[in-house]
Amino acid sequence: MQKILKNIKINPILSEIKQITQILWNKGWAEANAGNFSINITDLFKKIRIQVPVSVDKSFSKSYKHLCNNYILITSSGSRMRDIAKNPLPGLCLLYIDSSGKKYYNIPLDNTINKKPTSELLTHLEIQNLLARKNAKEKTVLHTHPAELIALTHLKRYKKENELNKILNSIQPEVSILFPEGIGFVPYFKTGSEELASETKKKFNKYKIVLWEKHGCVAIGTSLENAFDKIDVLVKSVNIFFLSYATGNKPESLSVYQIKELKEKT
Repeated sequence: MQKILKNIKINPILSEIKQITQILWNKGWAEANAGNFSINITDLFKKIRIQVPVSVDKSFSKSYKHLCNNYILITSSGSRMRDIAKNPLPGLCLLYIDSSGKKYYNIPLDNTINKKPTSELLTHLEIQNLLARKNAKEKTVLHTHPAELIALTHLKRYKKENELNKILNSIQPEVSILFPEGIGFVPYFKTGSEELASETKKKFNKYKIVLWEKHGCVAIGTSLENAFDKIDVLVKSVNIFFLSYATGNKPESLSVYQIKELKEKT
């Protein structure tokens, strides 16, 4: 695999991974082995072919037809962001999805054997399949556990998408500018479940960032840094919200007119 890596322009991606995973760890958004990401790097393999051993093939319960012959770089199960920041390859898997879209090969990136992709694999596949179908410019999916966003979804009032958007848009202008379409919300489902993956995929038909009740958030981006930026802005807004209420006063908030004005400029 090291020979293959030398034949593709993977180093800029690995450098970005090291940078962003270190920030995720420093911010406390990826405690222990929490958090995961996937990047569709199929474009890097257009000029080379990989011989993959038949013995490592795995089957999905369904076909991801828009990911046929695609290569997905994804975090491995149990990997820690703090370790990936130091040395990415041991914490990553490279999945090649075959021409049927129903079988994949887990190509070793280092000497570690029997690595499995993240437990949130189904969510990543559903979103990546959607992005490929739409020929979207976004190729990256990032899931993290920002405490502020999780805390907000523990408040009954904000477990409704309209209420969530109302408060987030009213806190700081950047939210309306960056997310004119709004922010998605998925009620609680078991981690790694098909239900969670399916409901999250539906939200990404409209949104670029989605909050998971009592769990965290998921963002898509043109790069890992771009996906991180989306979460960073949202976390800052929620921080301002909680800080304002901590003073004992109700936040004044942006007016409906001001929010509309911001969205019209995007």
